[in-house]
This record gives sequence, C-alpha cells and structure tokens, in this order.
Amino acid sequence: MDENGRIHYGDKPGNNASEKLNIQKSYTTNPIDVKQESRRQRLLDVMKEERQAKREQQEEAQKQAKTKKTNCNRAKKQLASIENSSYLMEKTNDPYNPKILTDAERQTATKNAQKAVNYWCSG
Repeated sequence: MDENGRIHYGDKPGNNASEKLNIQKSYTTNPIDVKQESRRQRLLDVMKEERQAKREQQEEAQKQAKTKKTNCNRAKKQLASIENSSYLMEKTNDPYNPKILTDAERQTATKNAQKAVNYWCSG
C-alpha cells in the first residue's frame, strides 16, 4: 500500500513495508476439460501405435529386401556356375564317385536356376 492508500501487486517488493503473499494455485477440474484431455490422450496413443506399426513394417520390408538381394545374388552365381561348367556333377552316397548329369538333366538344372534368378531378382 502506498502513502495514498492504494494497493499495488507485483512479483518484487516495492519497499521494506511490503508484505509477501504466498498464492497457491487452485486446480479446478472442469468436466469438459477432463473429457477433452481424455480424448487428446487417446488420440496421442493411437498415433503412437500407428507410428510403431509403420516403423515395424519398414523394418520388415528392409529385412525382406535384404533377403531377396542375398538370394538373388546366390541364384545368379548358381546359374553362372551351371552355364560356365564343362559338366555338372551330383553327389551320391559314394563321395568319390559323383554322378555326372546328362544333357537333359543339365538343361533342367539350367532352367531351374533361371527360374530362381527370375523369382528372386524380379522387381
């Protein structure tokens, strides 16, 4: 209060005779505010779940792309090996006596290798 009797409020004391008041915030819960906050929180939760699902889908797509690339390279190497070989051998029970494939069997193996390349390396 000043010399004229007027009351002044502020966050810093104006003179030594000022009195500090501790004002506590009173929280009143308005039912509309509570309902809006509940809706907002549900929306945030849904958005968080959607982001997590999208992230998981991206990770899965990256994993599948990596697997596809690895299998594509493997299939290409297998086809090149078949095409560049003088003859093809197949393992038998006797490790010292493998079976040499006939021309028809070689053509079948080449077709199968080409199918694998087409499957794994297609767009």
